[in-house]
Amino acid sequence: MQIVEGQVFLRQGSEVPSAIVREATCWDAKWLRLAIDAGALEQKVKREEWHLFRLTDQVAKWGIGSSSEAALRQAVQNALAAVPASRNAAEVIEIRQVSGVGLFFCHVRLAVRHVQREMILSLTPNVAMISPATVEGKLPGFAGFTKQAIN
Repeated sequence: MQIVEGQVFLRQGSEVPSAIVREATCWDAKWLRLAIDAGALEQKVKREEWHLFRLTDQVAKWGIGSSSEAALRQAVQNALAAVPASRNAAEVIEIRQVSGVGLFFCHVRLAVRHVQREMILSLTPNVAMISPATVEGKLPGFAGFTKQAIN
């Protein structure tokens, strides 16, 4: 298993162009490990006239193991588990490994990414739930105003 910075993971079952997953390998039950790095992914996505969103969200997790490879695998799995369900890709942007007392520790930082056909990033159910039509008598977009104050 060779995981390096720039490595990209794609959530299994994601709707993406087939050219992207052609050489992917199964990482676990939920994620595929792409055979290309983030730069190549961006080029392929553009070639297919899809869109890659480089989101500012980051996830960082630790892994502990009896070998550096086991610690890395656990750290990557922990980080992937923390990627929001509304997003379908993650890029490894930092790997730090240390060892001591017969154990290996690995810290992995992922940048959240998203691939989709549409040019505008899809709103997720979580975003829509933040501002429903009315919340406790308040109208969205009118901070502090109530229905009674507007009427």
